[in-house]
Amino acid sequence: MKNYQRNILITALALSSNALALSVGDMAPNFKLADGMGKTIELAKLRGEPVALVFWATWCPTCKAELPDLNTTATNLGFKNFYTISASDTAQDIKDSPAAKKYTALTFLMNKDGLDKSEDIARKFRVIGQPVTIFLDAKGKVVAQSSGMISNSTLLENLAKTGFKANSSMKK
Repeated sequence: MKNYQRNILITALALSSNALALSVGDMAPNFKLADGMGKTIELAKLRGEPVALVFWATWCPTCKAELPDLNTTATNLGFKNFYTISASDTAQDIKDSPAAKKYTALTFLMNKDGLDKSEDIARKFRVIGQPVTIFLDAKGKVVAQSSGMISNSTLLENLAKTGFKANSSMKK
C-alpha cells in the first residue's frame, strides 16, 4: 500500500469512528426511499411525528449488534418511526439480510428507481461511518444524534428529546 492510500485509509477510519452528522437544531433534509414492500417513505410526510434514523450497513458488526436492542425498545415503547438507511448496500442486500426479516419494529429503507439514492441521503445528513442514529422532533428538526453503538439509556434519553411519549399499553 502506498503512503497516500494509507493516509486516506487512516483518515477515513478516524472520521468514521467520530462520525458527526447534522448538528442539533438543523432541519433534516427531505428524502424518499422505499420500504421492504416497495412503499415510498418520504421524510417530509412524517412531520407531526418524531422520527429516528439509523444509518447502518449489513456488513457492519456494530450495526448488527445494536439492532436487537433498537427493535426491542421500539416494540416495547410503541415507537413506529424507526427507519434504517444503508448507504452501501443494495436493495437486494437489505432484503436478503436476516436483520430486515427479524427486526420488524424497524423499517428498513432501500433504493428504488425514481427515488433518492441512499448514499446521497447519507451525504445530505453528513454521515461518515456507521452506525449513526439521528433523532428528529415532530417539526423535522434534529434534537439528538449518536455515533457508534447506542446504549439503551442514551436511546431512551434521545427518544424523549423528540417529544415521543410511550404508549400507555407499553409491553414489559
